Amino acid sequence: MRERDMKFTVRRAALFFFQHAPWATLAMLLLKGTLAMLPFASVLLGAQFVDRALEAALGVRPAICSAVLVALVQLVQRLGNNGYSFCRMLQRERTYPAVDRMITEKIACLQYSCIEDDAAQDILSRIAGDPEGILSGIMEGYLEMAVFIISNVSLVSILIFQMPVWVSLVITAVLAAFGFYALKSGQRQYHAHAEVTACRRKADYYEKILGDRDTVNERTLFDYGEKINKEFLAASRRARKKEQKARFSWFLGMNIGGYIAAGISVIVLLLLLPAVLRRETSVGLFVSLVTAFMSMIQMVTWQFPDRIKELSKSKMMLEDFNVVMDMPLYADAFQDFAVKKGKALTEGRLDGTASGGELSDGDLTFESLEFRNVTFRYPGTDKEVLKNMSFQVKKGMHYAFAGKNGCGKSTVVKLILRLYEPDKGEILLNHRNIREYEAGHIWKIFAVLFQDYARYPVSLADNIALGGGGGRKSMARVERAVSQAGLEQVVEKLPEGLETALGKVLDGSVDLSGGEWQRVAMARMHYNASPVKILDEPTAAMDPVQEQKVYRQFSDAYRDRTTIMITHRLGAAAACDCIFVIEDGGVKETGSHESLMERNGIYREMFDKQREWYI
Repeated sequence: MRERDMKFTVRRAALFFFQHAPWATLAMLLLKGTLAMLPFASVLLGAQFVDRALEAALGVRPAICSAVLVALVQLVQRLGNNGYSFCRMLQRERTYPAVDRMITEKIACLQYSCIEDDAAQDILSRIAGDPEGILSGIMEGYLEMAVFIISNVSLVSILIFQMPVWVSLVITAVLAAFGFYALKSGQRQYHAHAEVTACRRKADYYEKILGDRDTVNERTLFDYGEKINKEFLAASRRARKKEQKARFSWFLGMNIGGYIAAGISVIVLLLLLPAVLRRETSVGLFVSLVTAFMSMIQMVTWQFPDRIKELSKSKMMLEDFNVVMDMPLYADAFQDFAVKKGKALTEGRLDGTASGGELSDGDLTFESLEFRNVTFRYPGTDKEVLKNMSFQVKKGMHYAFAGKNGCGKSTVVKLILRLYEPDKGEILLNHRNIREYEAGHIWKIFAVLFQDYARYPVSLADNIALGGGGGRKSMARVERAVSQAGLEQVVEKLPEGLETALGKVLDGSVDLSGGEWQRVAMARMHYNASPVKILDEPTAAMDPVQEQKVYRQFSDAYRDRTTIMITHRLGAAAACDCIFVIEDGGVKETGSHESLMERNGIYREMFDKQREWYI
C-alpha cells in the first residue's frame, strides 16, 4: 500500500516513526520509560535523606550520600529530558520530509471535486499546515500519558500502604472525573477549532485582499478598503469568540478542580500525620510523600486533564487526517470500472504513463468525442447543469460551444477532462467509454487554456514549458510557442529574455500586463503537443478587437487540428465549422454560423443582440 493511501491508527503512526526514524524513536521510548520511574526513586531517596539528616548520631556521611543520590536523580531527570528533546528533534528531521511528501502527493492526486468542495477545503486547511505535527502529536501524547500514569501509579501505591483504602478510592474517583471532563473539553475545543476554520479562511481571504498588490489600485480608487477591513475584523472576531468560549469553559473547570484538589491534599496530610506521631511512618517519608502528593495533585488538576484533552484533540485530528487519506484520487476513480471489465488496474500516474511504460504516439490519437444523453449536477446541489446533453466532435474540425454565462459550457470541459463524472449518460472518446482511460492519458489528448489561467513566479521559458506536463524543457518548442502566441516583442523587452523571472515574488522579476500574461498562457498551450486544443473563455476580460486577434492566431496555428472554443461572444464562434448552442443544460441548436443565422433561432437572436453592442 502506498503511504499516500494509508489509513493511520495510533499503532500505524508509531510504526511510521519506527520506519523512518528507528533509532531516534527507540531512544525516545527508553528515555521516557526511565523518566517515568524517577518520581518513585525521588520519593524513596528523598525520605532517606531527610531521615539521615535528622539522625545526627549516624554522622554526616550517610546524609551526604543520600543528598548525592537525590542530586543524581535530578541530574538524570534533566539529562533525560534534554536527551528526549534532542531525539525528538532528530525524529522530526527524519520524518518531516516523508510526511510532507505523502501529503503533497495525496493533494496533488486528489479529484477536482475535492478541491472545489468547501468542507474538504476546511479539512485540508487544518491538516496540510503541519501533518507531521499531527502524527507526532499522537505518539508524543500517548508517551506523555504513559509516563504520567506510571509515575503517579507508583506514588499512589506508596500512599495505599500509608493510609486507609478509601482515600485511594477517592483519589481514583477524582482522577476519573478529571479525565472524563478533560476528554469532553478536548472534544469541545477541537469542534470549536473545526468551526472556526471556515471563519479563519474567510478572514485570510479578506486579509489577502487588504495586502495584495493586485488589488491595491481598485481598493484605493473605489475606497472599499474600510469595508473589507470591517469584514476581516468581523470574521476574525467570530473565530475568536468560538475559541474563547471553549477556552473559558476549560479554564473555569480546571480552577474548580484546583480547589477540590487542594481540599484533598489537606485531607491526605491530616490522615498521614497520626502515623508519623505514632512513629509508624518516618518523618522523611512523610515529608517526601506530602511533597510528592502535592506535586501529583497539581499534575492531576492541570497536566492530567490537559494530557487527556490533547489526546482527545489529537484523536479527532487523526480522524481528519484519515479523511484526507480517504479522499478519492484520480487513479482510484477507475478501479470499479476496471474490475468490472476484468482489466488490470494501473497506477494511473499523473504523468500519463501506465504501469507498462510510456504512452505511444498511437495511444495519443484523437478520432472523436461524443456525449450521449449526459446529465450532471454538481455535488451538494439539486440543480441539473446539463440535462440529457448529446453532441459529437470529430477529428480535424473546429467547434464552438456558445451560450449565455452559466449555461454549462465550462462544465462540458470539466466532464471531458474527467474532473467530474456524469450522473447519467456516457461520454465516448474514440468510440470507447471515457472511463476506460487513465486521467493522465486524457490530459495528454486534450490541452486546455482556462479563463482563470495561472501566473507562475518562474522564468518565462519555464512558464511556457509547464504546458508540457513537467517533462524535460525543449527550448526549440518554447521558441516556437513564443512565435505562435505573438510574444516576440515581449521577449525582446525583457532584460534576460526567455530566462527572465516573471511576477512580483522573486528578486529581479518583471511583471507583465494582463494581455501579456494571457499570451504567456496561450504559449503554454501551444507548447503542449496534445491533438485537441480547447479554449475555455480565456479572453473573457479582453475587448472584442484583442479577442478576435487571439482567436485568429489560434485558428491559424491549428488549421489541421481539432479545436474547441468555449465562448459567450459569438463573433469568435463565427469562424468555426460547427457551433453548439447551449441553453437550459442541453444543445438546442447545431450548425455553422451561416446555417444558424438562416434558422432565425436562439443563435440569431443572441448574435443580433451582441452586434448592437458594437454598432
